[in-house]
Amino acid sequence: MTPEISVVIPAYNAGKYIAECIASVLEQQCLNIEVIVVDDCSTDNTRDVVAQFDASVVKYLCLEKNFGGPSKPRNVGIKQAKGEYLVMLDADDILVNDSISKRVEILKNNNSVAFVFCDGLRFSELSGDYMNSFLSQHSHFQTLIKESEQEHMVVLDPQLTYRTLAKGDFILPSGMVVRKSTYDHVGIYDESVTNGQDLDMSLRIISQFSIVYLNMLGFKQRVHEDSISTKGHKLIENKILLLKKNLSRSNDKLADIEFKRKVSENFVSLGYHYRSLCDLSQAKHYYYQSLKFKLSSVALRGILLSMLNEKLYKKLYTLFKSINVAKS
Repeated sequence: MTPEISVVIPAYNAGKYIAECIASVLEQQCLNIEVIVVDDCSTDNTRDVVAQFDASVVKYLCLEKNFGGPSKPRNVGIKQAKGEYLVMLDADDILVNDSISKRVEILKNNNSVAFVFCDGLRFSELSGDYMNSFLSQHSHFQTLIKESEQEHMVVLDPQLTYRTLAKGDFILPSGMVVRKSTYDHVGIYDESVTNGQDLDMSLRIISQFSIVYLNMLGFKQRVHEDSISTKGHKLIENKILLLKKNLSRSNDKLADIEFKRKVSENFVSLGYHYRSLCDLSQAKHYYYQSLKFKLSSVALRGILLSMLNEKLYKKLYTLFKSINVAKS
């Protein structure tokens, strides 16, 4: 029997969490479902943990070499998936029971809708304590749905949603159920970067299709220090690349303003990163790049500081750092 729903789980060294993740999928009220785990060359026991499940339902694929992010594993999963509806589930997240079928039902009844997404409950990896919902942190999203007369299921206005996403991403893959045919129209995940691809995909979809928000906590998001979102300046460079791509294909002036603001802010972050390393030449370069997209006092101040004599700057930086340590 051909599965109706495919759950794609990109994994890298997820042996500690993935059994709980897969179990939460198999407990869903969906009889016709397949799980596709795509391993990004894990060095832990991920393969062995997955092997404990029924291979006819839970399929394991391993990339030939490490990619370093979820884009390629997700694309491999999309190509292998046989279901009409897809879920991109992070390996450390947990689905709430029956959350997939509720979103699939909406897609079945609304052929023009590309995907249905929901909120998630955040919990601490260390303590296990529940924190808050993911969407409660996003004031832009709360403003977007505030005017809606619908409370449980909200069909979002495409233009307003596009502009709101330009301000900041509020859609997590684990909260989405996507009609597979959508990828035939908008393409698969961008493999030129290892992060930031979630927002890029949502923007591409919303520029062509309607989406629906289902007001429910459909998954639990594990919050821990090893999250990919906490790593290095390379991730900022990837964000800039994808923001500039979306800026180049956008036809919405208000969204363009937000894209330029975000690009500018990320260039400032790179400038600060290199200034903290006392690489003033590189810092100045990124502060100048920031000003090309938006004038800001932070970038101007960064340029002035970067024009100091390098030896003097290192002495001042060390001095202020020691003062701050003493205060703390």
